[in-house]
Amino acid sequence: MHAPWSGFLRYLLVAAFVIATLSGGAQPAAAATAYLDGFITSSTTGAPLANVCVTLGPPTLCTTATDADGYYKIDGFVPGPTFWVVYYNKEGYARLEAHNVQVDANNTRLNWALTPGTATCARPEQPNTTVYLPNITKTLGGPTGWYTPFIVQNTNRFSITSLQVDFYSFSTGILVARRDICALKPGQSFADVPNSDADLSGDAQYAVVVKSYMTDVVAVVNEHQGSGDRAEAGSYVGASSGATKVSLPNIVRRFYGFVTPRPRPRPSSRSTARRPRASRDRSNPAARSSSTRTRRSTSSTRRSTRSR
Repeated sequence: MHAPWSGFLRYLLVAAFVIATLSGGAQPAAAATAYLDGFITSSTTGAPLANVCVTLGPPTLCTTATDADGYYKIDGFVPGPTFWVVYYNKEGYARLEAHNVQVDANNTRLNWALTPGTATCARPEQPNTTVYLPNITKTLGGPTGWYTPFIVQNTNRFSITSLQVDFYSFSTGILVARRDICALKPGQSFADVPNSDADLSGDAQYAVVVKSYMTDVVAVVNEHQGSGDRAEAGSYVGASSGATKVSLPNIVRRFYGFVTPRPRPRPSSRSTARRPRASRDRSNPAARSSSTRTRRSTSSTRRSTRSR
């Protein structure tokens, strides 16, 4: 008796499911979006400016940055009566602020020319990463002496970062020079060649601190000295942390001409002018005993001379 009712009930449930599916599947159309774009140039040369940090709202992060042609684009705006403040920051140029910017359905283009001046980069108050480069040099030891160009790379795949690079005197700790890089795109690198820096003294050493405000970075220092047959090179990576105790495994003084007054050994210029003790065959006992007898004989002669 109950079979017809159970079949009819199943039919009602299936029909209700179909109706609900059809009514729920009709989604409203997505709201149309618009974009803001433009070109940034230098007011003095008219040339396009790359890596200009473009920020919406408070200047604490880079929303985007210009490419090599000075072009930028920010999309995803919902057209409507919303007014924005757009900031443009580039090292070596004064900040430009565009107020009451409205993006409509036809999109909005803003082209600007930046004026040279003091840079104010868009960044948080505290850095995300700090890297220490303990020994940066400029023509240390003379025109062909040690110099250490270094490279800092943004390791983030998606976010732009801002860098602050401080040069401190190696001996006094006084801040000597500062570099501000307002926009370093994902994967991009910043390079500094001390020999080309007019604000750094030659034949000098510096301790450099690199602060990255939005992402992690890595840094590598290249070491160069001399030319031709006397050319030498090395490298080291920057450190992001320190310790209260450090081990120095190999400190030498005139060992085969090497001395280590700095973190990395360097050949002494006196090694070719003086007779190296290393020329003796220290593995030969006879040579050592002969040398000992010679020194003793010399000492005996001196004592005999004084006694007379």
